[in-house]
Amino acid sequence: MRRRSPVLTAVLIVLGTALIGLAVLYPLIFYAFDPQAQEISQIENTLKVAIPRKSSVTEYSDSTGWFGDGEVDLEVALPADADKEEMGITNKNGWLPLPIPEDLALLIYGGNGANAIHYGGIGDDWIKKTKDVSIGYYFFLNRNEQDIRSKTSPLQNQYSHDFIFALYDPIKHIFYFYKYDS
Repeated sequence: MRRRSPVLTAVLIVLGTALIGLAVLYPLIFYAFDPQAQEISQIENTLKVAIPRKSSVTEYSDSTGWFGDGEVDLEVALPADADKEEMGITNKNGWLPLPIPEDLALLIYGGNGANAIHYGGIGDDWIKKTKDVSIGYYFFLNRNEQDIRSKTSPLQNQYSHDFIFALYDPIKHIFYFYKYDS
């Protein structure tokens, strides 16, 4: 039997170790940089909810500007057997049944209100499609300081808008997440 040279043996050991290392690291790296898992994780951490792992992000948009300004839009298609209580969509966690209050509807969707006029709405076209959802639950977190310029409507009259709006549609099994920073 012929003996291999020590250099060839060392090269084969290094290549074998590298291939085994890549085979182990590839799934770990793929999972760590999986955009869909990151988006679902962002929703779960922000809203303290549990999105079922069989869910999928069907739309995603992130337009960050200076100092984190911009919008994050996520639409998550949930499995048909998703249960709102298991996900954490309860009054105790800040979720309320639709319809949303008038000042919040004006802020996101636009229109005319009794105390304020906000024609266009801050929400982009993506989140405005939730306007027709009549059965479901919404979550709103105003992350802005309570710095109000006039006494008409706190949401309409802030120097900047930094909020999170989420809506759960149990009929279509869709979870909408919208984060806005101005």
